[in-house]
Amino acid sequence: MIPKILVQIDREQEIALFLKFLNHPEFPNHRTNILQVFPTLKELIIELKSEEVAVRRFLDEFYTDHKSEIELVIQDSKEEMAQSPKVLEALGQAMDYNWPDNINYVAVPTILPFSPFQHHTFFFSIIGQVKAKLVLWRWRYMKYPTLFFLNT
Repeated sequence: MIPKILVQIDREQEIALFLKFLNHPEFPNHRTNILQVFPTLKELIIELKSEEVAVRRFLDEFYTDHKSEIELVIQDSKEEMAQSPKVLEALGQAMDYNWPDNINYVAVPTILPFSPFQHHTFFFSIIGQVKAKLVLWRWRYMKYPTLFFLNT
């Protein structure tokens, strides 16, 4: 039986991932990477003196500020993941591999600048796509400013 890939949004897992990789003893470079991509988070950590409170606030604000871009990226991802049975079937055939019965994978979008995984769950970074959609949106309205006023 070919496994399915289910896309799930899990804010609590994302908060836990941010906290884990901000302080991971084996991957100290992840902290630098995260804080370079998100300087606002670095400022919040300093200001609030609590990484957990800062990460929660940062993610809440980021997801609110970029809601439409994130929704588009996640919808695109769900559509791509719907094609996964074909890809996994071809992969199994190419590798002469029989998929175990009753196994599914969970794909969780994250704005982390990398894509960690654990067991049958993988977290896929959407930050590049979110930023690309934001740039495209801004360019479109800069080039055609009347569209901005018509859509507000």
